Amino acid sequence: MIRYFCHVDSDGKRADFCARYAEAFLAVGERIRIIPVEFAQSGDRWKHLRQHWVTPLSGNYVNVVCSMPFWWSRLYTVGVKNLLITWLPPDQAAAAAKQIPASAQMASGTKQQVVDGQVDSYELFEVPHEQPDPRTIALRYQAIVVPTEEIAKAWQEVIDDSTTQVDHGEEAETPVCQVVVVGVDLAQRAQALRKVLAVD
Repeated sequence: MIRYFCHVDSDGKRADFCARYAEAFLAVGERIRIIPVEFAQSGDRWKHLRQHWVTPLSGNYVNVVCSMPFWWSRLYTVGVKNLLITWLPPDQAAAAAKQIPASAQMASGTKQQVVDGQVDSYELFEVPHEQPDPRTIALRYQAIVVPTEEIAKAWQEVIDDSTTQVDHGEEAETPVCQVVVVGVDLAQRAQALRKVLAVD
């Protein structure tokens, strides 16, 4: 079971990126609950996936976050396996984390809206006053899934630097996450995600 936090807005590349991974999880036979991170009207790209917005969570699940860095610390869930999917290298993630989404709500809980007869659910979270460094937050996840080798190399350097700090006696947790590169087509993405779902 996958609990999948993502962007479903119709601004093009970001929503398409998130939708492609939702499709990949379904391709490996996983049940998925899609939860939009922001209150936004979904585009046509998500029509065939809307049924998964109301899938009930049951039993154990994997928490998957595919979003802008603002949400990474808010959506990390203690006590379950956490996977982070990002299209951003570490330096861009750090810069993007300073941008508070215009649609972020000063509230918490779940809001619902009926669109075309379908119930769309949205998770709303309180906006923190200070944004944590997303590079540190990312290391809490069991795996960081990225689309290219170049981005993977940049994140691996962050992991290696953190490990070096521990070796030098500084106070830091030894990272347990790994960086996983997915393929460009559905079959390759599905194969990569089968492996990452097996990460302990």
